[in-house]
Amino acid sequence: MKGETDANCVRESQGSAVIHFLVVSDTHNETARLEALLAQYALQMQGVLHLGDHDYDLLKFADTYALPLYTVAGNCDDESLSPRERLVTLGGQRIFMAHGDRFNVGVGTNRILQRARELNAAVCLYGHTHISVCEMTDGILLMNPGSLTSPRDNKPPAYGLLTLDSATQTFSGRIVHI
Repeated sequence: MKGETDANCVRESQGSAVIHFLVVSDTHNETARLEALLAQYALQMQGVLHLGDHDYDLLKFADTYALPLYTVAGNCDDESLSPRERLVTLGGQRIFMAHGDRFNVGVGTNRILQRARELNAAVCLYGHTHISVCEMTDGILLMNPGSLTSPRDNKPPAYGLLTLDSATQTFSGRIVHI
């Protein structure tokens, strides 16, 4: 349903050094919903993470919104300058980003979770499947925001919200269906 959110992932933030990030994936050159989200959240978010398949959809808005943008390339991003994997530290947490196709996420998340563990990441973000997921797995927050344009899970289009608290070293995530 419109505005419906999945259950929050575990390790909810409660401190005062809280920062928020918009997480999107698989926009496939359809930017209307992405632009609407950027307008809606521009003053509330400290950055946006795009997990591939037309990562440049986000980069089109770099001059419009003064937000840090973090992108990775997906299997449909042949011309992209973004890396296929990225490890960033935000709010004191190591966040692993990948599109997911190279980790075969269509049949399971074991390989991408293993890579997140190798990198000592607290958060693992991926896309590719167009199926939204937000869960804690072996102490790692695993999130796939689904797709803003063509979800494959019989749910409305979706995006993710990631909250990090550097004071308490906690984090949370949730999926929002639009």
